Amino acid sequence: MVSAAETLLIFDLDGTLFQTEKVSYRAAVECFNSFGLEKPERDEIVDWFGKPIHEFMAWVVIKVGGAASPEEVLEEFSRLEFALIPEVGELFPGVMDSLELLKREGYRLALCSNGSEDYVDLVTGEMEIRGLFEKLSHRVDRHDPKTARIAQLKEHFNPSRGMVVGDREDDISSARDNGLLSLGCLYGYARKGELDEADALIRDSVNLADVVLQVLAEAEGAERNNG
Repeated sequence: MVSAAETLLIFDLDGTLFQTEKVSYRAAVECFNSFGLEKPERDEIVDWFGKPIHEFMAWVVIKVGGAASPEEVLEEFSRLEFALIPEVGELFPGVMDSLELLKREGYRLALCSNGSEDYVDLVTGEMEIRGLFEKLSHRVDRHDPKTARIAQLKEHFNPSRGMVVGDREDDISSARDNGLLSLGCLYGYARKGELDEADALIRDSVNLADVVLQVLAEAEGAERNNG
């Protein structure tokens, strides 16, 4: 039997723990308004939450066209986003309780986000969850894939079993590439079908800890039966 101390749980941030929409959609609307640009549709903005930054930047270039400097728009968006996090930022319901329960049970917790170091530090600090994680992994540059960073976390912890919990396809593919279980969060910002390859799915953040433990137990039971 694999103990909690031998089990690594890696969580995504945006759309998994943090309700990014409450902050980032408002920041995007205010930013576009300040440059006299057409207001972005909600679904357009939400679709980018948690994705690699270079993909979001390419979209901004297209949306801005020649009406403004994409770099200036991105800088203003980040400024507004950072200002709003302490004001309106919230975790998904039940997330704090779930993380605290898993921590008390002795599981090793890490976070792997496509956000910048400053963003991850601000969100985890303001939401008071930073101390629950042993390691925080953030984006180092524009083309910094999660697969490589999850591999680094796996090497650091050297767990007997691990799971990646997230709401985007790169969370699921990164888990698969590193031989880890994956839990897809349907309550987040994934497109329809984006999480189909996950080992398991969760629809309600309130049940996060329960589902994580259930998936781990089922995986262990399957291994015993196959062994």
